[in-house]
Amino acid sequence: DSPDPVDTIVSGSVCDFPREEPGSWRFVLTTDAESRGRGVPAHVQVNWYDSSARPPAAPEPGQQWRLSLRLRPPRGLSNPGGFDYERWLFAQHIGATASVRESTVNGRLPGNTPACPAAGWRALIARRIGAALDGRESAPYVLGLAIGAYQALPEAEWARLRRTGTIHLISISGFHIALVAGPAALLGLVLARALLAMGWRCRPRVLATLAALLAASLYGALAGFSVPTARSLVAVAIVAAVTTWRRAVTGPELMASVVLGVLLVEPLAPLVPGFWLSFAGVIVLTAVGMALRTGSARPGPVRLLMVTQVGMTVGLAPLLIVFFGQLPLSGTLANLVAVPAFSFVL
Repeated sequence: DSPDPVDTIVSGSVCDFPREEPGSWRFVLTTDAESRGRGVPAHVQVNWYDSSARPPAAPEPGQQWRLSLRLRPPRGLSNPGGFDYERWLFAQHIGATASVRESTVNGRLPGNTPACPAAGWRALIARRIGAALDGRESAPYVLGLAIGAYQALPEAEWARLRRTGTIHLISISGFHIALVAGPAALLGLVLARALLAMGWRCRPRVLATLAALLAASLYGALAGFSVPTARSLVAVAIVAAVTTWRRAVTGPELMASVVLGVLLVEPLAPLVPGFWLSFAGVIVLTAVGMALRTGSARPGPVRLLMVTQVGMTVGLAPLLIVFFGQLPLSGTLANLVAVPAFSFVL
């Protein structure tokens, strides 16, 4: 039996964007040291309902709040074939769920939060993007891809992404980190060539790798350092370390190093399907690339894209069925259009 809910005053920081649902806001509160000293978990999933005298505007990332919360243990249903809410809470390090109680103590505290310094920047950028793209259908996607603000994406759009097998395009992970790190590496290489031409001594490959790591880290900070983002940053950091140390490693050794690095940073990552899908995707892409490289003719870009998408659909099919109980057969065709559109246009 679960213990009775407890009402307590909790202070903490809002580090990510609240999600607005019919009649409520939902967000994670990162509690301060004083609250944790009284036994409150470090992360609390908060629901703020209309009946609890909500303020006119939702809390924003970077703000500190004091709230009267009714705390409950992190419990959830786990039906076969359904979403395991309790497992998700555990993987997100959420130690309690809570609802806001009507109280005079509810309110924002002065100053910005030291718990997540980049959160205030994300909120500012979100306001500017929202103002510039007000009313446009692309606004939720731009917010999601730029700063990891998925709260504006309607549920109908999430369903469409799941149905077409393109949901990986909106969740900031290795695909998006590569889109940022790649051009940064190219700029670093150009800078290194210029320095060499002027007589300065440098290692172009190392400078390019460090530029890619810096750009990826800044983008990761703007994206809120979610688990997929942090996983991709670990991979970039390991590649940067290998390049700097001039160590020759094989593909399997590099993959094993990245897996080990991810597990050291986030031991609970295997509880999330994205952990398995991302590494399986890399293995599939590597296998397809090696098969094409050993072929008699070098494939053109169109054939390369088509073969890659077919390989991903077939290779990831078992995991998609196990984790989600469905296989989006339209994913191959949808990704043929969506991947270039997301990469070069949106």
